[in-house]
Amino acid sequence: MNSSMNTNEDCSEFLSNLAVLRQTHVFSPLPMEAVKLFAYLCTRELYKQGDYLFKAGEDDGCSYYVLTGSADLILKSDGKASIVRNYPKESFLGALSMLAPMPRLFSLRAASDLTAMVMTREKLTRVIEKFPELTLQIVKAVARKIDLSEKQTIEHFQKPGGDVKDLLGSSLI
Repeated sequence: MNSSMNTNEDCSEFLSNLAVLRQTHVFSPLPMEAVKLFAYLCTRELYKQGDYLFKAGEDDGCSYYVLTGSADLILKSDGKASIVRNYPKESFLGALSMLAPMPRLFSLRAASDLTAMVMTREKLTRVIEKFPELTLQIVKAVARKIDLSEKQTIEHFQKPGGDVKDLLGSSLI
């Protein structure tokens, strides 16, 4: 591959990452200059069906945006693993893990071949060191998402026949 093709691919991936980040609850309210840095620092990871993105008890410090495929959220209880929910294409999860050490309560397994855009806590921290004012903006964005999740929980309980497992996974906000 020649260098101009590689540069075009890198530019295309950067622009794609930028467009995705502008749609997420954490990054969309941030200044464009900062979002561009995040878009540059994101990596794309490929997972085969059955691969784990993370396992319960791990503190991977990452957020994931599902670009292709889907992933199953798995809860292990009494030695039995149960699929709690499925995260389809265009799902963003793990923002809290980028902000602070937080061992995962669930495992996330690729339900099909999956491509995810990944942002690590270390990379987030590097950008925040350059733009300290982002800290409050990110915390506010995550708080809004938690509030929305709670409102959806209340609505769920007001409907007859709701399944409690539909409510699990708020730690992945």
